Amino acid sequence: MVVIQTAYKLALAFDEVTESPHYDVAVRAFKVKGKVFATLNEKEKRMTVRLSILDQDVFCTFDNTVI
Repeated sequence: MVVIQTAYKLALAFDEVTESPHYDVAVRAFKVKGKVFATLNEKEKRMTVRLSILDQDVFCTFDNTVI
C-alpha cells in the first residue's frame, strides 16, 4: 500500500497538474486542463483515480477486488 504523502507527490508529478479542494474541503482534486484525474481523501486514507474502460478491465482481470 502507498502512503498518503507518496500518492500526493505522484499526483503532482504529472505535467500541468493543478490541485484544489474537491466538493468537500477535506478532499483534494488533481486536475489536468480542468479535468479531474484523481482525488485524495487524507482523512479516509483513500485516493481515487479515473481510469479508462480498458484500464479498468485490465485491473479487474488481474484482481477483481481492486475496483
